[in-house]
Amino acid sequence: MLRADSLSFWPLDSAIVSEIVRGNVPQAMRFFQKIVIRTAAVDSVAALKTPHTIELLVLPDYLMVGTDDDYVRMPMSPVAAGAIAQALDCSLPTAYMVDRINDVAQGRLDIFAFRPRGNRNSDPIVYQDHNHVLVRMFEMRGYRLGQFISGLKKDIIQTCWRKLSPLYPHEVVIYGWHHPDGHPQQPMFLRHADYYADYSHGVRLVSNHVVVDGEKVDLRQLLRHPTLFKLLSDEPYPLSDD
Repeated sequence: MLRADSLSFWPLDSAIVSEIVRGNVPQAMRFFQKIVIRTAAVDSVAALKTPHTIELLVLPDYLMVGTDDDYVRMPMSPVAAGAIAQALDCSLPTAYMVDRINDVAQGRLDIFAFRPRGNRNSDPIVYQDHNHVLVRMFEMRGYRLGQFISGLKKDIIQTCWRKLSPLYPHEVVIYGWHHPDGHPQQPMFLRHADYYADYSHGVRLVSNHVVVDGEKVDLRQLLRHPTLFKLLSDEPYPLSDD
């Protein structure tokens, strides 16, 4: 297991990238699962005037380091998340995609949150403590690693606002952590610097290989298309290039 407690933020961030890219992950995190999104017709949105079917390949859980029997879901910077995504030909989700992933959850947990105490929630020991709680909650509900389970973490996401606002060009953007009723605990939040992480943050990757109405599409291009980005985003503008 990665000795996260012995490393400061950026060395730990780099180590997480190295461990995940080299394959130090549980078996269940080596495979994507298909999610099918069917959009309804919306006359006021050009890309949605006719219904569409979108097939996404999504990792079933948040990025973690370790084996089937000894693993920790690892918070990280958006820099590390982006590096892993690029290495694995993936992208981070949009807030809309996070909601759609939540829709197909095979199980739902009540949110377990630690009380903020100074910088304690950014301590890697707390990452491990929170992971132990999630493991126990899985056991109590009969869930297994590799299922889509809601209520685990806030997602690090992509958003058009990160580039459009001069106030937030380098921040980590988080969203989600859904309650069992489907309501997200965390609205979109852009005010943490990119060197901030805490136990509640998670990274779930989506393959760049998407199928839209039977046609193969690159997710990166889709989210940057002037109209088709609306298929997988509820924001007013497409993503811009980094």
